[in-house]
Amino acid sequence: MIDKLKESEQGLPIRKLLIIWIVVLATVLPAASLFPFLYFMIRDFHIAKREEDIRFYAGYVGFSLLVFQLTLYP
Repeated sequence: MIDKLKESEQGLPIRKLLIIWIVVLATVLPAASLFPFLYFMIRDFHIAKREEDIRFYAGYVGFSLLVFQLTLYP
């Protein structure tokens, strides 16, 4: 059975690589879409007392999202 599969698939397995690429893209998009708005979310929700503290809290929020994704996705 494996020999038949090897004979039928010659060259690069484009379809399998495309599926892997889509899965990787889907796991990266939540983090990539969060970071441009994180500064404004923390500022508008008045979480930080000073303007300089926003990056401190943004780091914690971004880190917690990435740790959550690490534990959620096997």
